[in-house]
Amino acid sequence: MNLIRLLLTCILSLAGFAFANAQDRVVTGKVTDSKDGAPVPGVTVMVKGNNRVVTQTQADGSFRIAVP
Repeated sequence: MNLIRLLLTCILSLAGFAFANAQDRVVTGKVTDSKDGAPVPGVTVMVKGNNRVVTQTQADGSFRIAVP
């Protein structure tokens, strides 16, 4: 009985760690013009090395992207 309880505890702990590791990180920012600091809307923002994680800046230059 104790062996089963120990085994279940280990399995649930490992599952919890795997779930916590699978969480995406959210990166936010603002793209501005280097000359006057004005926000730049419609800029494509992507994760380096991953062409599938893409977003565009809003009208105020802000963006939000989930990074795996």
